[in-house]
Amino acid sequence: MSDRTCLLFWDLLTVLQSSHSYIRRIMNAVELNRQVKEYADRLSPERLQVAADFLAYLADKESEEATQEILAIPGIVETLERAEKNIAEGKVRNWREIRDDV
Repeated sequence: MSDRTCLLFWDLLTVLQSSHSYIRRIMNAVELNRQVKEYADRLSPERLQVAADFLAYLADKESEEATQEILAIPGIVETLERAEKNIAEGKVRNWREIRDDV
C-alpha cells in the first residue's frame, strides 16, 4: 500500500470516527430528552415549575457562554459594527446577485 493510500485511508477513518462520535452524541441527547420528559410527566405542577426554571437558567448560561466565546474572537466587535454600518448605508449586495448557481 502506498503512502498516499495510507494517508487517504487514515483520513477516511478519522472522518468515520468523528461521524460516529457525532451520531452517538445525538443519540445520547435523544435519550436524555426522552428521560427528561418521562421525569417531567411524573412531577407535580409546583416541582415541574422548579425544573422548568432550572432548565431556563441552564439554557441562559449556555447562551451567555457562547456569546462570550464569540466576543473573545479578536476584532469581532469592530467587524460586526462595520458590517452593520455597511448595511445601514446600503453598501451590500444580495448574494443571489453575486452567485446565482447556489
